[in-house]
Amino acid sequence: MPVLCVEKNGQSWLAVNDYTIAFSRQSLFKKAEHILQKLPEPPKAVQHNWLTMVEQQTNIHINNQVTAEEYCHKYRRAGLYNDENFRNEIVKAFMLLPKVISPR
Repeated sequence: MPVLCVEKNGQSWLAVNDYTIAFSRQSLFKKAEHILQKLPEPPKAVQHNWLTMVEQQTNIHINNQVTAEEYCHKYRRAGLYNDENFRNEIVKAFMLLPKVISPR
């Protein structure tokens, strides 16, 4: 549900708010999946920095075991677009992540 934003200097952050969450859920995660297919891949260094941070997380919602598109499929199949508890769990999980990751 969050979108990874990257500055030209390599600084990056996850953009998530009630609008983006509602947008994803109301479309059964199809619009999120469509956007993901259109966005360019982040630079390898940014990917590496986020993956390193994610590997240290123990929350089941931040385990990065599949691609973002696969998460959309998984969430859709499970009917999680209607699950308010799931929405709240996701928000809590992402609140635990660093706000910004600076380039190394």
